[in-house]
Order: sequence, then structure tokens, then C-alpha cells
Amino acid sequence: MIRSHTFAAFDSTVYGVAPDSTNRLFLSQLSSSVCGSYVDGWGQTNVFSAPVGVDVKSVGVDVAIMRTNGVACIDTLDALVQVTLAKERFAQANIIVEMGSLVFFDAPPQVDVDNWCMRTSDTSQSLTQNARSVLHEAISAVTNGAGNRCLIFVPSIRDTPNHQIAGLATAKYRFMYAVDRAYTDHCLISASQIAPFVSAHELCHALGVHAHVSDKCNLMFSTVTPFTDVRASKRLYIGQTRAMRLGEHVQ
Repeated sequence: MIRSHTFAAFDSTVYGVAPDSTNRLFLSQLSSSVCGSYVDGWGQTNVFSAPVGVDVKSVGVDVAIMRTNGVACIDTLDALVQVTLAKERFAQANIIVEMGSLVFFDAPPQVDVDNWCMRTSDTSQSLTQNARSVLHEAISAVTNGAGNRCLIFVPSIRDTPNHQIAGLATAKYRFMYAVDRAYTDHCLISASQIAPFVSAHELCHALGVHAHVSDKCNLMFSTVTPFTDVRASKRLYIGQTRAMRLGEHVQ
């Protein structure tokens, strides 16, 4: 986002200059350019073009949506909104989120989709067999290969048997055993607890941002908030953007 010295109220349904605003506030894609003009002191109109982003990198993201008895747990457009919000947040780090495949997969027959959990206890550093089954079905369904990170939408998620959560990244710094290596650095998102920045938050974990923070304006604040548009104060610290850009999944 390119802006002038003062802020304009931005209508998030309009992708371009803010309506009825004298401020120069624009949305533009990374690796593109913003063109403008100005009149100098001699009355001469000058035109310029400025590139958007410096040293832009990218990360590929696939979307896998669980079906139970043939019914998808989330509407496709709602899932894609999560990807769009991740794109907006990651632009601060000069990282393009490249959308790969969007697929559906069936719930594994042995998994109780309303009661399964990721870990057996708070101290466990290994996935449960149910979690591996869900991850296996989702990752096997995508078509873009192992390089992409996968956003896996499921009806609900429990981290441990009694702890329901909105999302969880299978970050390899958390799930450390070799048996889980094929399933690490992907993100599970609860369709029943969907909130604007859950997927972007979990992707940060999958890309190497370890810790939560107490700053409510930071994307890594541990509790979701209702901010939904480009004015949302969900930013990243320099150290967080550096961690993602140096990680193995960002090219």
C-alpha cells in the first residue's frame, strides 16, 4: 500500500484510490509499479513510476477443504478470503503469497471430525495418528507438489483433547520427531471458529515465526481480533518479517 503523509479513509470494497479523498492512497500489487504526476515550481507536469516492493520473495500456498458426508466444511469464497488477508499482511514483508491449487478431500473414515485432537497432552511434541491421517489426506489431494504450504480447513480443531482452537500450524520447531516430518509446516484452520487473520497468523508460524506477542496490533498476538480490512492494525515486527524471509519455504 502506498500512501501520502496523511491517512485517508479507505473503502475496502474498492481496489484503487480512495473515493472522494484528496489524499493519494492506493492499493498495488508487489512487483508492479505505481505511476503518478506532479507539477513542479515552474509549472511543468512531471510523470514518474515507482516500483512496489524491494527484493520481493514469494511463498506458494495450496488450500484443502475437508468434506464430511460430501459436504464441505467451509464455503470456497470464505477460504479464499483468508488467502487474500494473508497476501495483504505479508506484503509488509515484501512476500507475495502465490495461490496454488484449491482442492477438497474427504474426512478419513476413522477420524471423529468433531472430537479429534492434534496432540495427546500439553507437553507432547508429536502428532496423534488422527492428525497424521487428516494431514495425509489433505496434502495428498493438492496438485502443486511438496514446495507449497497447505491451508487445511476442517470442521473443528482441538490442540489437546479439552482445548478447542481456531487454528494450528504443524511447525517443525514444535513437532520435532521424524515420524511427523512429512506433515510439518502446514496449517489447520477451524471452519467453526473462522476469524479474519487466523490463516495469516498460522502461516507465520509455519514460515518460522515462533513466538506469540502481547501487542494486540501485531499479527502474532495470541487471540484473534475482528479487524478485517486494509486499515487493520495487524502488522509484523522487523524481526518477524526477517525470520519469514530467511526461512526455507520463502523463495
